[in-house]
Amino acid sequence: MNKLHFIKKTSRCLRSLFIILLLLSSLGSYATHIVGVDLSYTYVSGTTYKITLVAYGDCAGASFPSLPLSSPLICIYDGNTSVGSLNLTLQPPTAGVEITPVCPADTSKTQCTNIAFTIPGIKKFVYSGN
Repeated sequence: MNKLHFIKKTSRCLRSLFIILLLLSSLGSYATHIVGVDLSYTYVSGTTYKITLVAYGDCAGASFPSLPLSSPLICIYDGNTSVGSLNLTLQPPTAGVEITPVCPADTSKTQCTNIAFTIPGIKKFVYSGN
Protein backbone atom coordinates (compact mmCIF):
# COMPACT_ATOMS: atom_id res chain seq x y z
CA MET A 1 0.00 0.00 0.00
CA ASN A 2 1.48 3.34 -0.98
CA LYS A 3 1.81 6.18 1.52
CA LEU A 4 -0.95 8.36 -0.01
CA HIS A 5 -3.44 5.48 0.02
CA PHE A 6 -2.54 4.74 3.66
CA ILE A 7 -3.07 8.38 4.67
CA LYS A 8 -6.44 8.58 2.88
CA LYS A 9 -7.58 5.29 4.41
CA THR A 10 -6.39 6.38 7.87
CA SER A 11 -8.19 9.72 7.46
CA ARG A 12 -11.46 7.97 6.62
CA CYS A 13 -11.00 5.63 9.57
CA LEU A 14 -10.29 8.48 12.00
CA ARG A 15 -13.33 10.45 10.79
CA SER A 16 -15.54 7.38 11.14
CA LEU A 17 -14.06 6.62 14.53
CA PHE A 18 -14.62 10.16 15.76
CA ILE A 19 -18.27 10.09 14.67
CA ILE A 20 -18.78 6.74 16.38
CA LEU A 21 -17.06 8.02 19.53
CA LEU A 22 -19.32 11.06 19.60
CA LEU A 23 -22.41 8.91 19.25
CA LEU A 24 -21.33 6.40 21.87
CA SER A 25 -19.79 8.88 24.27
CA SER A 26 -23.21 10.10 25.34
CA LEU A 27 -23.79 6.70 26.94
CA GLY A 28 -21.08 7.18 29.55
CA SER A 29 -20.18 10.84 29.36
CA TYR A 30 -21.32 13.48 31.78
CA ALA A 31 -19.63 16.52 30.21
CA THR A 32 -22.52 18.95 30.26
CA HIS A 33 -20.86 22.06 28.93
CA ILE A 34 -18.44 21.18 26.16
CA VAL A 35 -19.16 23.76 23.47
CA GLY A 36 -16.90 22.29 20.81
CA VAL A 37 -14.09 19.89 19.96
CA ASP A 38 -11.47 19.82 17.20
CA LEU A 39 -9.72 16.52 16.45
CA SER A 40 -6.76 16.46 14.07
CA TYR A 41 -3.67 14.47 13.28
CA THR A 42 -0.35 15.15 11.57
CA TYR A 43 2.06 12.69 10.03
CA VAL A 44 5.35 12.37 11.95
CA SER A 45 7.20 9.47 10.29
CA GLY A 46 6.75 5.78 9.47
CA THR A 47 3.45 4.81 11.10
CA THR A 48 3.63 7.56 13.73
CA TYR A 49 1.05 10.35 13.82
CA LYS A 50 0.55 13.15 16.32
CA ILE A 51 -3.10 13.29 17.39
CA THR A 52 -4.40 16.56 18.82
CA LEU A 53 -7.75 17.16 20.47
CA VAL A 54 -8.81 20.70 21.36
CA ALA A 55 -11.78 20.92 23.74
CA TYR A 56 -13.71 24.14 24.33
CA GLY A 57 -15.49 24.30 27.67
CA ASP A 58 -18.13 26.59 29.15
CA CYS A 59 -16.60 27.95 32.37
CA ALA A 60 -20.00 27.77 34.11
CA GLY A 61 -20.57 24.12 33.17
CA ALA A 62 -21.06 21.50 35.87
CA SER A 63 -18.35 19.28 34.36
CA PHE A 64 -15.95 22.10 33.53
CA PRO A 65 -13.66 21.56 36.56
CA SER A 66 -12.85 18.03 35.30
CA LEU A 67 -11.39 19.20 31.96
CA PRO A 68 -7.89 19.87 33.38
CA LEU A 69 -7.94 16.39 34.96
CA SER A 70 -9.13 14.55 31.84
CA SER A 71 -7.13 12.22 29.63
CA PRO A 72 -9.14 11.61 26.43
CA LEU A 73 -8.89 8.06 25.04
CA ILE A 74 -8.52 7.74 21.27
CA CYS A 75 -9.28 4.29 19.83
CA ILE A 76 -7.58 3.57 16.50
CA TYR A 77 -9.17 1.28 13.92
CA ASP A 78 -8.20 -0.07 10.52
CA GLY A 79 -11.62 -0.68 9.04
CA ASN A 80 -13.44 -2.79 11.65
CA THR A 81 -10.22 -3.96 13.31
CA SER A 82 -8.96 -2.25 16.45
CA VAL A 83 -5.24 -1.58 16.11
CA GLY A 84 -4.66 0.30 19.34
CA SER A 85 -5.62 3.13 21.63
CA LEU A 86 -3.94 6.22 22.97
CA ASN A 87 -4.56 8.38 26.03
CA LEU A 88 -3.92 12.01 25.17
CA THR A 89 -2.05 14.30 27.58
CA LEU A 90 -3.12 17.82 28.50
CA GLN A 91 -0.65 20.36 27.13
CA PRO A 92 0.37 23.52 29.04
CA PRO A 93 -1.13 25.72 30.23
CA THR A 94 -3.03 23.05 32.17
CA ALA A 95 -5.56 25.59 33.44
CA GLY A 96 -6.62 26.22 29.83
CA VAL A 97 -6.66 29.45 27.88
CA GLU A 98 -9.64 31.76 28.03
CA ILE A 99 -10.89 32.57 24.53
CA THR A 100 -14.16 34.33 25.38
CA PRO A 101 -14.93 36.85 22.61
CA VAL A 102 -15.54 39.97 24.70
CA CYS A 103 -14.46 43.59 24.59
CA PRO A 104 -11.08 44.28 26.25
CA ALA A 105 -12.79 46.10 29.13
CA ASP A 106 -14.76 42.92 29.96
CA THR A 107 -11.98 40.30 29.89
CA SER A 108 -11.84 40.12 33.68
CA LYS A 109 -15.64 40.03 34.03
CA THR A 110 -16.42 36.58 32.55
CA GLN A 111 -17.51 33.44 34.35
CA CYS A 112 -13.99 32.08 33.76
CA THR A 113 -12.79 34.70 36.25
CA ASN A 114 -15.69 34.42 38.69
CA ILE A 115 -18.68 32.08 38.31
CA ALA A 116 -20.95 34.79 39.81
CA PHE A 117 -20.37 37.11 36.84
CA THR A 118 -23.06 37.26 34.15
CA ILE A 119 -20.86 37.13 31.03
CA PRO A 120 -20.43 33.49 29.89
CA GLY A 121 -16.83 32.36 29.44
CA ILE A 122 -15.07 29.81 27.23
CA LYS A 123 -11.70 28.11 27.83
CA LYS A 124 -9.66 26.05 25.41
CA PHE A 125 -7.80 22.88 26.49
CA VAL A 126 -5.32 21.12 24.18
CA TYR A 127 -4.54 17.39 24.50
CA SER A 128 -2.06 15.49 22.31
CA GLY A 129 -0.10 12.29 21.93
CA ASN A 130 1.85 10.24 19.34
